[in-house]
Amino acid sequence: MNIFECHFFLTLTFDETSFLQWEEIINIEKIAKQIHTSLDWKDCLVKCVVLFHSKVDRFMQLLLSSHHLLGNIKQHVIQYEIQQPGSLHAHIILWIMENDIERITNKIIAFVPTIFNSNKNEFIEPTNAM
Repeated sequence: MNIFECHFFLTLTFDETSFLQWEEIINIEKIAKQIHTSLDWKDCLVKCVVLFHSKVDRFMQLLLSSHHLLGNIKQHVIQYEIQQPGSLHAHIILWIMENDIERITNKIIAFVPTIFNSNKNEFIEPTNAM
């Protein structure tokens, strides 16, 4: 394996603030509010880190199983990071068996449904981006 050869780079986010917020985050927030009304999920960082790691671990177990979208994985690396204001995310690099690469890349379709305009601090439709 060439250490400079990366077949897939994935980023998993905690997504603790959108309408897709995990039920566990809602429950952490409720418990924090019971302790003190000024507390929220951000005050329970250790619980959030443990929760996120368990979700990433389950995701990796799925990927590393014998029947999954990305074929046979030779090697993987995970790097956790925290963005401001405390948002967790994981970067994952996957090295796939050579005989699976073409088959898998022909099946993957990626798109960005919106574009973030940092000047206006809002998401805009890609067709209106220009």
